[in-house]
Amino acid sequence: ANCEVVSYTPTQVKASVTGSGKADKRQIGRMIAKICGLSAPLSPPDASDAVALAICHLWRTSTEEKIKKRAAEFYENNKEKTIYFNHIAAYYNWLNKDQPLPLI
Repeated sequence: ANCEVVSYTPTQVKASVTGSGKADKRQIGRMIAKICGLSAPLSPPDASDAVALAICHLWRTSTEEKIKKRAAEFYENNKEKTIYFNHIAAYYNWLNKDQPLPLI
């Protein structure tokens, strides 16, 4: 089936939800409750981990798509500006091909 598989490290999930990749389960639970408008953290704590993973994916993919779109728009509207061209082109290629961003 056409199903995209993604993976995130625990540090990425923690940082996406709490702002710190070193957050503990209690901090994650409190932030999930705050984000979801709950009066108390979910129980068991693994439930908060599952919601944190979903939130991480939503935030990371929507942000990545916005960056790709804006980089493409900037690239199309400013081709003649050679000072910025190489930087934007390198970043655009890095986002779309998942290659390391070369030093320019």
